[in-house]
Amino acid sequence: MQTEARHVPTSATRDRAAPDKTEVVLAARDVTKSFGAVHALKGVNFDVHRGQVTTLFGENGAGKSTLMKILSGVHLPTSGELILDGKPLAIKSTVEAREQGISIIHQELSLAPNMNVRDNIFMGREIMGPRGVNFAEEERQCRALMAELEEDIDPLTPVEDLRLGQQQIVEIARALSVNSRILIMDEPTSALSASEVEVLFKVIHDLKARGVSIVYISHHLEEALEITDHAVVLRDGVMTAYAPRAEIDLEWIVRNMVGENFDLGSPPEVEFGDVALSIRNLSVPPAGRGFRWWIGCRWICVRARSFASMV
Repeated sequence: MQTEARHVPTSATRDRAAPDKTEVVLAARDVTKSFGAVHALKGVNFDVHRGQVTTLFGENGAGKSTLMKILSGVHLPTSGELILDGKPLAIKSTVEAREQGISIIHQELSLAPNMNVRDNIFMGREIMGPRGVNFAEEERQCRALMAELEEDIDPLTPVEDLRLGQQQIVEIARALSVNSRILIMDEPTSALSASEVEVLFKVIHDLKARGVSIVYISHHLEEALEITDHAVVLRDGVMTAYAPRAEIDLEWIVRNMVGENFDLGSPPEVEFGDVALSIRNLSVPPAGRGFRWWIGCRWICVRARSFASMV
């Protein structure tokens, strides 16, 4: 019996192929965005799949953050449309996006440093009681969020007293507190330690199990491959490729990010000179805390031309 060979579209044809409509909860169709003479997005099609992680890859300036800001109501598209649950939708503000269940964790922190963790998480959507803001309930929910993220952060701690990674955790907690059905994460691990990244990935798996759709952006390619279900690549405002996880690897990502003629190369051979700087047993006190913590190294030696070693 003769069987018909399955056609697998190449990266050159995927961009022109009909979008995958299976379990697509949010879609961008032919979206463009111009800032004056700068065309940040040029007819981009993008699908967010229900209960799965869609990872968006691209170099700096490829248009990733611009597309995410359109999906979350920060920017309006110059042309094109958004489709939510099969129906066209105009999202004109972040408030409208949140009402539709779409939240974003921005790459740039948007916390108020002079306010405590609790007030940052519930800013603009305070929990009201018969006598005004129910601070006790806000604190209870805040502690529950920190427990879910496995972080020992007091809700009454001023944000300015937290280290950068902890402030990133507060940003993530604020997005989780909205109970969104579509959660956009723009470089969420940029300031996190390895253990914090591991916890975040556990949270992402739990969200997927609840049917929450995740859009994930990261420059850490190997890290992103751990959790992605679908991958989309942007280059110069154009979608160059998309594929399910089974069809992608690191070489596929890099090739579609920078073009066919790429070479990962190998580290150059360098002859080290005399020691220019030597640091031993370095520790740093975190802001607002009375104890000390190791930054992860016991010895750094910098030589004349290059970084030599870390133990």
